[in-house]
Amino acid sequence: MNGPWMSLQASFQPELTRGRAPVEIFGMVRLLLNDETLWTRQALARDAQGRPVRPNHPDAVCWCVEGAIAFVANDRGVVPPFFMQYMDLVIQYDFMDVIHEVFIWREPVNIGNLEDEDDVSFMRLPELVTTPIFQDRVSHATVLALLDACLRRLR
Repeated sequence: MNGPWMSLQASFQPELTRGRAPVEIFGMVRLLLNDETLWTRQALARDAQGRPVRPNHPDAVCWCVEGAIAFVANDRGVVPPFFMQYMDLVIQYDFMDVIHEVFIWREPVNIGNLEDEDDVSFMRLPELVTTPIFQDRVSHATVLALLDACLRRLR
C-alpha cells in the first residue's frame, strides 16, 4: 500500500471503532447490507415507516453504506472519517466505469459544467463523486461490489 492509501492508514482512529480493524468493520457492514431490505438511500438510516433516523437509533431498520459504518463502528453513530475517505479512493480507482456510466451518460450530475469535456469539473469528476453521492445513484449490487473492493484492498 502506497501513495494516498498509506496516508489514509495512518489516519485510522481505532477509538472510533471499538478497537476493530477496518477490514472487520467493512466485513460487518458487508454482512449487514447483504440483505437489500436493510439498505437505503438518501438517509443514513430509516425506521420502519421510512423516516430518516440516526444510524444508532433503536428504531433504525435499514442503513445506507455510510450509516451502516456508523452503526457497526461505535455507539455514537459517528462515521470515522477514515472509512469515507477510503471508500472515496476505492471509487476513484476501481469504479471509473460506473462513474462514467452513471454520472455522465445515464444521470449527469450537476457539478460544474459537465457538458464541456475541457472543463476542469469534467476532468475532476472522479474525485468529486464521493461515497454518499455514489451510493445514492447506484444499485444495491454495486454498493456490495464497493464493499467487496474495499475488503480486497485491505487484505
